[in-house]
Formats: sequence, C-alpha cells, structure tokens
Amino acid sequence: MATSKTIRIDLDFPGSWEELSARQIETVHRLREEARSHALQSDDPEKILNQYKLKVFLFLAGLKVRRRAIPKDDGTFIYILRRKGWTHFFEEIPMESWQIAQWIKDLLPFLDEPGGLLTCPYTTFKVHGISFKAPDPQLTSVTFEQYNHAQQYLMAYWDTCRLIEEMKNEGSSAKAVKHQYREMEMYKAQFLATLFTPAMHQTMQTDENGTYRVNRIAYPYHASQGETHWKHFRGKRWKWTFEVMVQYLQSCLEEYKEKFPDLFTTHKGADDKDFIVLEADKMNAIKKYGNFGSYQSIYDSNAFFIFGQLANMCQEAKAIEEMNRKIRRKG
Repeated sequence: MATSKTIRIDLDFPGSWEELSARQIETVHRLREEARSHALQSDDPEKILNQYKLKVFLFLAGLKVRRRAIPKDDGTFIYILRRKGWTHFFEEIPMESWQIAQWIKDLLPFLDEPGGLLTCPYTTFKVHGISFKAPDPQLTSVTFEQYNHAQQYLMAYWDTCRLIEEMKNEGSSAKAVKHQYREMEMYKAQFLATLFTPAMHQTMQTDENGTYRVNRIAYPYHASQGETHWKHFRGKRWKWTFEVMVQYLQSCLEEYKEKFPDLFTTHKGADDKDFIVLEADKMNAIKKYGNFGSYQSIYDSNAFFIFGQLANMCQEAKAIEEMNRKIRRKG
C-alpha cells in the first residue's frame, strides 16, 4: 500500500531590501546585471527574467539545485534542492517547479521595488588603512553640500555613460572612448568617496556653549574628500558597492520626493534607469528665508532640513502665485 509523506519546508527568508546584508545586495545587483546582459542577446527576455529571480531565490534561501527529476505528466518538474543543515549535513528538499514559482512570487516582491533601501547596508570599514563611515539611514547624517557633490558626480557619471554610447555609435576612435571610460570610472569613485566620510582625530569642538577639548574619532564631511580620496574607491572591487550606494541614494530621494514633490524630478540615466535629482537651486532666496549668515552655513546644514526649507519656499511661492492669479481675474 502506497504511503504519502508530508515534508515541511521552513525558509529563513528576508522580506525587504533592508533585511539583506551588503554582500547579499551586491550579489543581487550582480545577478541582475548578468540577466540584463543575457536578455539583450536572447529571443525570450521573459525566460531570462524568471531565471534571474530563481537564482536570487536560491541564493537568499541558501539552496542549490542538486538535480532535476523526470518531468511529471503535466509537464512540471520535481527539483531536488540541497541545503546545509545545522549539523553540517546536507538535507535534500524535493520541490515542484510550480512550488518554486509560488515561493518566488510570495517572497520576492521587493525585487521589483528597488526604492526600498532607506538604510545604508554599510557601516564603518577600512580602505588602505583609512577608516570610512557610511551615511546614516535616510541621509540623516548627510550635509546639503555633501548631497550636492554626490548628485553632481552621479549625474556626471550618467552623462559620461551616454556619451560613450554616442561615441561608439558614431565610430569614434578607441583611444577617445577609452579616455571617457577612465572619466566614467573616476566619477564613480568620486561619488563613493563623497558619501563615505573618512575618520579624523578630533581634539577641539565648538558649539553654542563655546570651544572645549575633546579626544575622539569623528567623521565630518569635507568638501574636498571626493577629490582627495577617490583613488581608494576605484577598481572592480567597488563596482557593486557603487550600484548599492546608488540604490540607497535613490531610495532616500524617492522617499523625499513624496514629501517634497516640488523639489525633485526624475530623469533617464544610463541603461534607461531612472534617477531622481534635486532641481531647486535658490541659494540667495534660502539664505534670506532661513536667516543664514553665509552660503557655507547653508551647505553645512543637514540636507533634509534644507529640503524642508526649499519645500516651504515653493509652497509659499505657489500660494502667492495663486493669490495674484485670483486678483488678475477680478481685475
């Protein structure tokens, strides 16, 4: 008499981008880039997309396909998956193809929503003996100047990517194209060097209570750090770190765009990727509006605070324009 056996499958699976480690997010970006490259050469891009999601599912679940069994009568397959258990023995998990598809649908919806990374997955790390610190969640530790420089380097990177494609289509020399590739890599490294702040030994501090001695490691932003430290972030090692940091920055700006819709616009970047930038540039007006003593005091302020100031100015300007429009109608 045939007996049936019920197998319970428990997966410790992340539910959002912020539950992934830095290495996991980098791997997802690598798999996505591989899928994008294959899709450009494939007659069935939908199949490539499904394979990409399958690879991500297996990677995040810690599973590997040991073998694919003989297909069933309905055309589906039974996969024998392998997972390392707590006792360092490999357990075998049979799973039908429709079950895997359902797991992917239920567990990986965040793959189609790259804007959910509001916490930087990096913390502090050392490069060539120098300690660097990543931004706090939602750019809360980023100054307005730091944000502006990061945006400028990122836009320069996207512009150079587009220029390279145009030069290739126009048949430009290999030497000229190679020069632009070097420029592109430099902008990429400067973007990272701007967001990752180097450590310094702080001995004096000045605040509203005066100036006094301290002895601690601090991570203040310096306007020149993108130019000074960019060589620490060049090379293949930082390729996927760059992609993760772009995702983090764009996720934060997407969040701010919902709060301050008058400030940000969406542009097309390289590979048809959308990127959000701050369009408002009213330094003279904000200096007067916020009672800032100098332009540098604006740049040294928290970026989120300046976004709020700019949003208030835009709303007041709209209200004045609406009032003037009503006056003109009556006249």
